[in-house]
This record gives sequence, C-alpha cells and structure tokens, in this order.
Amino acid sequence: MRIASALGIQAVKMAVYVVQKIGEKGRNPKTNPAYVDTVSEKTAGQIANDLVIAAEGLNDPRLRAQVKPLANQFKALTKRCNDLMHANPGTSRNKEQCLFRHCAEWTIVDVDEFKDSALRMNDLFYNVL
Repeated sequence: MRIASALGIQAVKMAVYVVQKIGEKGRNPKTNPAYVDTVSEKTAGQIANDLVIAAEGLNDPRLRAQVKPLANQFKALTKRCNDLMHANPGTSRNKEQCLFRHCAEWTIVDVDEFKDSALRMNDLFYNVL
C-alpha cells in the first residue's frame, strides 16, 4: 500500500507542477502563475480539475492536444486513487492477494497506471512545457 500511496502522491505533485508551469510561462493567461501556493487545502480531485481547466485553456493548439488527454486521464485516475487508498486487502477467487473496494478487485496493473501517469507528467514538466 505504501508504494501505491507514493505513486499517487508523485502523480498529484507532478500535476501541481504542470499547472504551475503552464501559469508561470503564460501559456494559459487564466492559470495562476503562483498555483503551487494555492494547493495546500486542495484534494487530488480539485487539483485534477485545475489541470483539466489549465489544459483546455492552453493557447498553443499543439500543446493543448498533448496535455489535455493526460489531464483527463489524471482526473479519472484520481477517483481510482481514492478507491485504492481506501481498499481492503483480501484474497481473490483465484486465491491471489489483492485489494478490494466496492466489490472490485485491484491488481498490480491498476497500480502501474499511477506510475505511468506520474512519468508522463514528469516528461511534460521537464521536456514539453
């Protein structure tokens, strides 16, 4: 569970940095250039919404086409992240160890999606924006 939690935190952290960079570079005039100072009381879901709004308002259409799908994916992952963080350990019908939330099984594949999202946002932050 610690690994999943760390991956979720890394993905949220990178989302904050991406929104911050969009604002400070003036790529979306409506995005706060000091965004990082506004997030201490925000949930991952609120940060995901801010990322989607920042992506939709990007003034470069090519950049918007690159950032918007990741922002939407991240928004969907935040709900799954909450499910994962509140899941209970158990044994599946196949006798494998897994996590359960609302009767749904979580496997290592689900956890890997958080890692992939964090890595893609990291690439946006350092190489694209």
